[in-house]
Amino acid sequence: MLKPIHWSPKLGVPEGVSCETVTGVDDISQCIRIILETPKGSDPLRPLFGSDVYLYVDKPLPNTVPFIVREAWDAIATWEPRAVVERIAVEMESAHATIVVYWHPVDGVKTEVLRVG
Repeated sequence: MLKPIHWSPKLGVPEGVSCETVTGVDDISQCIRIILETPKGSDPLRPLFGSDVYLYVDKPLPNTVPFIVREAWDAIATWEPRAVVERIAVEMESAHATIVVYWHPVDGVKTEVLRVG
């Protein structure tokens, strides 16, 4: 049985460069980034798509870390069935937080690390 090939246009391609695509773990990683950076309700055709991580912007970081982790985990579990989340951490530097997602593909074992923020 053939496995489906997943791909999507690569985001952030400089102007004037022909269309590039991402496949495999790069595609899944890009999709996780899109999920976490899209506020729920901002996509009119998919109002439930995205995450509620944005609700914790401008809140005291040490107190909101568990909520950020929960929102990120729930969003990835809901919208990216090709990924298994191992853990999520929030790295804090001054007033800036970075969400770090440790995950692997459903059919893989190698852990991938994605930093969003």
